[in-house]
Amino acid sequence: MIRRLFPRRKKEEPPDELPDGLAFKPRQLSYDQVHEQWDKLQHRIGATGPVRTGASPGWSYILRTAAVLTGVTLLGLLGWWYYQTRSFTRLEAGYGQITRVTLPDGSEAVLNGNSSLRYRKSWRPGQVREAWLEGEAFFHVRKQSTLTRFLVHTGGLQVEVLGTEFNVSTRRGHTEVVLHSGAVKLVAGSPGKTVYMQPRELVRYSEKRVEFRKKNVHTEQYLAWQHGKMVFDDTPLQQVARMLQDTHGLTVLIDDPALAGRKVTGEIQTRDVDVLLAALATLLDAGVQRNGDEVTITSF
Repeated sequence: MIRRLFPRRKKEEPPDELPDGLAFKPRQLSYDQVHEQWDKLQHRIGATGPVRTGASPGWSYILRTAAVLTGVTLLGLLGWWYYQTRSFTRLEAGYGQITRVTLPDGSEAVLNGNSSLRYRKSWRPGQVREAWLEGEAFFHVRKQSTLTRFLVHTGGLQVEVLGTEFNVSTRRGHTEVVLHSGAVKLVAGSPGKTVYMQPRELVRYSEKRVEFRKKNVHTEQYLAWQHGKMVFDDTPLQQVARMLQDTHGLTVLIDDPALAGRKVTGEIQTRDVDVLLAALATLLDAGVQRNGDEVTITSF
């Protein structure tokens, strides 16, 4: 029997954060102010003559108040949208894509498939360098003489560096940070829990429990995706299936619980999905069939 391990879910795009210092305050209007704003609103839309609502004077006032406040809110939202589009850059990598970008300070970021990065279009001297990540990215941070902080916000976690190379992956409520060189400070929760990292360390952070787990790793395995590869070292097939879904948008079905627990060791090219699946079949000594974005793995 075919068992669906990882059902596909529609990705929900979290709302963009408001820029620092920008907030909307409720506005209280008097009866006379409401009518004054109502008249101005009618003039803007070209309305002529009295507007008849068929409601009582009290309801008429309420309806006019709602219309005026809606107009005020709309202007505020338009201002916020204008600020976002003019001040921020949003970079996206689709399923199976690897996208590289040079940040405003000369630092470099590489996005894995199904990931996005948002940052201000310009970073002024002495200003904190900040980026907001969804998915997975590798950062090569350019060190500055002014020691300006570099912050990456992702999955409830703040990654702070001065000059370093590190990988950040946020998937399914968990964030993994792998430090290749330099030094990193991780901060999460309120009051903030702090963890300091050394090279060749991996820290796994859980949003639900607000906790860190640290271990030593061979960083090459976690950075291979930048070169179009997946490197496995006794990696459970269930984990491999999650990686294929997260970065390539594939739904993986495994027909045997014993097969789901099999370990995979080896290196696979990821630039061509069909080549990737053929190599996976060889490593597993199993049958792998693809139908669109659905992949079925069966025991021989």
